[in-house]
Amino acid sequence: MLQPLGRRVYLVPGAGRARFPYANGLYVRGDVRVLIDAGAGPEALGAVRREGVDVVINTHYHIDHVRGSHLLAPAPVWAHRLDAPAIQDRAAYLRLTGLERLGPAVYGPVLESLGFKEAPVCRQLSGGELLDFGGVSARVIHAPGHTPGHLALLFEGEGILFSADVDLTRFGPWYGNPASDIGAFLCSIDLLAGLRARVVVTGHSGPLPASAEAFRAYAARVEERDRRILEFLGRGRTLEELVQARLIYRRFPEPYCRLFERVMVEKHLARLARAGMVRLEGGRWRRAGAPSPRRRPPAGRDAGGG
Repeated sequence: MLQPLGRRVYLVPGAGRARFPYANGLYVRGDVRVLIDAGAGPEALGAVRREGVDVVINTHYHIDHVRGSHLLAPAPVWAHRLDAPAIQDRAAYLRLTGLERLGPAVYGPVLESLGFKEAPVCRQLSGGELLDFGGVSARVIHAPGHTPGHLALLFEGEGILFSADVDLTRFGPWYGNPASDIGAFLCSIDLLAGLRARVVVTGHSGPLPASAEAFRAYAARVEERDRRILEFLGRGRTLEELVQARLIYRRFPEPYCRLFERVMVEKHLARLARAGMVRLEGGRWRRAGAPSPRRRPPAGRDAGGG
């Protein structure tokens, strides 16, 4: 079940090919035994539990990465300070994910089926920290955009980068929460692409050879979506028409997918409007000629962690 990546670092493969609601994790067999992300599924977590876990690190608050943390108690949970509230408080989770917009009749069964459980965050991590687990260490990289406190971890001695949900999938970057930020995400992709790593493992893909080209292709999906939206606008579209066109998700298998599509489209429209490429008139979004959108620096990134 555990697949060796380095001398003391192992992949914990997520069930269902690590597709939502599961995710890959890493197991670190140092003097301190660490699980990074706890969403691989019951069988994988059972194998990890038999190995022993002293610390659980959640790279961010999404349920496919935290859902098994409570099963590993009393191991303490560590996470970035900006994502800690959503890990340890249901109301904060609903607010930051936007699920509260669906109402309790919808989000209640969703959280129940996905197994959401609150877990206290015992240590708040910051970008730039070097975590020494005894025999192996990891550099904490604050890589926001997907969530405000999204983390990656670089095992410098092993050449292994765990980039979590900078996941290098064909779908591309995901920023469907109100707390997500496209500009910060693009900056984080650039940051991770520049790190010296031999192999990269993500929450939903890998292990893969680390290459700047893979990160660039992943980031390019954002501008592809910009173009898709601009082409669809034609003589003008309402937000509802844009959402219904499924320009990002393609289909809505779950009610929350439509919500996330809406949030992502709203973020693209705001990005394009800042660049002077679209304008809102009479409730309809219309094209306006202007240069391509510029990236903007992420707000609140920790010094030393990118």
